[in-house]
Amino acid sequence: MVDFDNLLFRASSMGDIMTGVEKGWSVDKSITCQRKLVQIYRELTWGRRANKTNKYTEKGTKVEENSITTYCRVKKTMYKKNDVRLTNNFFTGEFDLYEGVEILKANKIIDIKSSYDWTTFPSICDKLEPKYDYQIHTYMDLTGASNGVIAHVLENNTPEAINKLKLFAKYEKGMLDSGGNESDAYIAKCVEIEKNHIYDIELFKKSLETFDELFEFHTSDWHYDIPIHQRVHEIEVVRDEAKIEKMKNRVIECREWMKKNFN
Repeated sequence: MVDFDNLLFRASSMGDIMTGVEKGWSVDKSITCQRKLVQIYRELTWGRRANKTNKYTEKGTKVEENSITTYCRVKKTMYKKNDVRLTNNFFTGEFDLYEGVEILKANKIIDIKSSYDWTTFPSICDKLEPKYDYQIHTYMDLTGASNGVIAHVLENNTPEAINKLKLFAKYEKGMLDSGGNESDAYIAKCVEIEKNHIYDIELFKKSLETFDELFEFHTSDWHYDIPIHQRVHEIEVVRDEAKIEKMKNRVIECREWMKKNFN
């Protein structure tokens, strides 16, 4: 039996939960919100957790520590690492870094987002995505922080991931010659893959020291590093009490909707 009256909502789910709120939609009018509530209910009652692992999330998980190091180097600040999942009466969440005396007295919280490659790395042209806005406000409510940062970091992909990309490329049409050897087109493709996924060659070579498989460089003359300060893009968010209040009201509405539909 689910205790809907005390159900907590994850920070990462608040983007879906809040869909339509700014348009005045109730939960009954927001299919996106309803679908998220169904998923949450099934996770709780069926004993499962949605696993939406893909190349983007896999990279984010594997390079998280490197991304945190890169961010701290660029900011020239050793932020405190958070490894605690926080909860209050509405939300639950775990972010990456904070600034302050201790976590519940943080004045700033930072959540790191590792971009998949340079084409998905945000720029000054990009605004804060609503899902990240709600996520960072959830963290601010959990800690009391008055400021938050979504920090996008462009970090090397892993040798394993790059090898997989090369392997997939090998079996594309025209990538092998008549004798089954690597064609010029395949080598050019591998060079492109390396340029698209390696931004700090010395750090990448260091990662090869603990890599158990063979990694073959196809770029003979490497001069494609991206300066570290250009590999961090942060968006600052100031705490908005009215927004947090809307989020809490939505949680209450979601609890009532679930009680009505799932009991």
